[in-house]
Amino acid sequence: MSNSVAELDDVSLASLTEAWLGTPAVRLDQRFAPKLERVYVAETAAARRRAVWVSSLAGCLAGIALAFPAWRLLSETHALAKLPWLELGLAICVSCHLLMYAPIKIIWQEVQLAVACVLVAVCIAAMLSGSTRSGESLLLGSIVLMLLLGLIGSSFPFRIAVFYASALLAVFMAGIGSIPHENGTHYTVLSILMTVITFYATFGNWRIEAESRRSYALMLSERLQQQDLSSRNTVLHELARHDPLTGLANRRL
Repeated sequence: MSNSVAELDDVSLASLTEAWLGTPAVRLDQRFAPKLERVYVAETAAARRRAVWVSSLAGCLAGIALAFPAWRLLSETHALAKLPWLELGLAICVSCHLLMYAPIKIIWQEVQLAVACVLVAVCIAAMLSGSTRSGESLLLGSIVLMLLLGLIGSSFPFRIAVFYASALLAVFMAGIGSIPHENGTHYTVLSILMTVITFYATFGNWRIEAESRRSYALMLSERLQQQDLSSRNTVLHELARHDPLTGLANRRL
């Protein structure tokens, strides 16, 4: 058992776990009681760090790979004016990944990645404003990629996920509105499509967190039961080897 679990006695930890498992499976707030939540965060921090690190690296490499196609989409008349947005977006991607090596709490690493992705989305939207219709594909693809990296790949905590998805949706709406359209129908279709994708990505994030927490609670409950059984067996073994009145060792010992 880890040091985090040792902070609480087994009875308290088991009661908190059973109480959480006894609540309805479908609920918006999936968090444990505060004491059990600290244990959960400590024991899952390593896995969450790996997920955030992989997502950050994937986003950084994707940003570098898409930089040239994005530059080609810009018309020659305003390419130089858009260059600072492209450079800023790449700088944020690289800086965000480098900051993943900083010794900070996992929650702040997740917040850092979420904010960085939103800022990169703002740079992409600003860079493509006033561009041709082909810029719509790049904007849509970039926002969807960032949604998947954050909500599915990194599995942000649900509260961060709601902020993250809402911010990216707002950036997409502003960006797609700045690209010239022949009629409003095309803009409406893209807006509805992005809204549906955002909703289902957020819902998927919620389901992933719910399943992860329930699996952890079941595993912890089983581990505590096994430890309790082992402790009881040890006590019975000692009782069997000593005289109950004098406490002296008997012939079994």
